[in-house]
Formats: sequence, structure tokens, C-alpha cells
Amino acid sequence: MLEDLALPAEKVTVPQEYSPSVTFDGNGGEAVLPPVADGNPTDVEGFLIEAGINPKEIEIIGEPRISRWQVARPFPLEPMWMTSVRIRWRRINPEISLPLLYKLVKATKPVTPKPVDSGKALIVLWSDLQVGKVDHRGNSESLIQRVRETQGKLLAKIREQKPEKIIFCDVGDTIENFSNAADMHQLQSNDLSIMQQIDLATSL
Repeated sequence: MLEDLALPAEKVTVPQEYSPSVTFDGNGGEAVLPPVADGNPTDVEGFLIEAGINPKEIEIIGEPRISRWQVARPFPLEPMWMTSVRIRWRRINPEISLPLLYKLVKATKPVTPKPVDSGKALIVLWSDLQVGKVDHRGNSESLIQRVRETQGKLLAKIREQKPEKIIFCDVGDTIENFSNAADMHQLQSNDLSIMQQIDLATSL
């Protein structure tokens, strides 16, 4: 009768470096998950929840580290492969420690920039031409006159200050276009087609 009794479950010996563990410093941590036999999925989310960590509040850093080793089994069974996974994570929105932040700011010495006597540069931020727009300031012809006046003033400033470098930045809203919440209104308030707006903008 005894020969029909089920054999006791095999005892799996886990190397010390692969023993399940969790370390957490408040903003991030590391975990070694319980080893599983080959072919069985590793339940990362379940292990974190059991350890008191909400998986939705963290993100995994880098690639998981996977370790594998063999476990001997009684003859005639073949050795069994075990797999352990090590992960590192950080909180998605870690809480800021205000006392620590104040301490760090207080300990930081301000850096005073050294004055530079040479290397003067003129930076021109060119924007809001709205080529093609018609309003109380006039039409495209009026815009060309204003641009010519501005260019004259700019050239005079360059001759006066003699900068070593000139940086010209087109920061947008160059053409009026035909597409916004008031499309039909723009058909009446623009005096140039979209292609004419582009042609004029590139020639100014």
C-alpha cells in the first residue's frame, strides 16, 4: 500500500544571490523575484503588490537582469533549469522632501558670472509679419513699407554697435494663412493667396 503514496515534493535549493528580496529607498528600489522553473511565467506585478509596492506608481529602469542555473533531480529525471529575474525601478512621481530641498539650496553657493568685455552679439527676433493680412494697419503694401523701415533702423544699429556676430531668428507667425476658426472672414481680410504670402515672406 505504501508504494502507491505520492512522493514528497522536490526541494529546490536557491543560491543565496538569487533569494527573493526587495530594497526600497522611497523613490526607487530593486527586487529579486522568486525563481521559477523554465516555462513558467515570472509574476513581476504580483510580487511587487505582495511587497506593498503599487506597480502603477513605478517604472522599470533598464532591462531586467535574468539569471539561470540548473538543479539536480533524482534519477532518471533530467536536471531542471531555474530562472530568476532582478529588476530596478523608480517612482514615476516621487514626492519632494521640502526640508531636504531647502537644505540643498542653502548649501549651494551662487555662481557669479564673469563679465565679458568682448564678443558682442546682436540677436534679432523676427516674428509676427502676418504676410497677407489686411487690418487697421493696412495691407501687404503697407507691410513692405514697415519692413523696409525696420531694416533701415536695423542696419543703422549694426553700424553704430559694430557687433562681432549677428544672430537672426525667425520665431514664427510669418504668414497669415487661410486656416483657423474664422476661415470665411480671412477670405475677405487677406489680400494674398497662400502661395503669394509665402513668396512675399521669403523675399522680405
